[in-house]
Amino acid sequence: MKRRGFKRPERLRKPMARGKGFKRRIDAVRGDGAKSQPSPKSVSGLARSQKSLKRSQIKPRRPSQKATVDGDSAKAVKDECDEIVRQIVRLRDFKCVTCWTYQDLHVGHLFRRGIESVRWNLLNVAGQCDPCNLLHEEDGVPYMDAFIDQHGEDVYRELVRLSRSKHKFTYVELLDVRDGLRAELAARKVKERKEP
Repeated sequence: MKRRGFKRPERLRKPMARGKGFKRRIDAVRGDGAKSQPSPKSVSGLARSQKSLKRSQIKPRRPSQKATVDGDSAKAVKDECDEIVRQIVRLRDFKCVTCWTYQDLHVGHLFRRGIESVRWNLLNVAGQCDPCNLLHEEDGVPYMDAFIDQHGEDVYRELVRLSRSKHKFTYVELLDVRDGLRAELAARKVKERKEP
């Protein structure tokens, strides 16, 4: 009699008939000196360590160059928000937030870009040089320290709280974020023109 929802442990399952990977499963069950497969953790660690090599090979995303209008897809609006944030950071930051160099600045996110609740928060982004941006993926402490020195502990705690919320923007909220970023960019451009 088979119980619902019960799944036998991998080592107790019978190997499938002569299909793909049959010998490997047999050897794993018997334990007779077969080559061990790398664990998923070690594979992901290896991928992480080789990330700097692969990063230069990755083609940059090409967001649409034209401004979006209401009714465009959510992806197009997100791409435009990303581009506006890049432009704001270029106007706002002239040096790397962690090492103070002036060359090859990228948009560095204190909390990763995939967290949508802080993705377009201008406190979460700053100019970072390429080496510091790569280092931040492994060790976030230098960027965190620089952020706390610049903005204070309370602002950092608030950003942490926002990053832990699992808020996903609705389409209408995305349009509001886009409009707010457009207004911020326009204000920064006007401010830059007025300053000598």
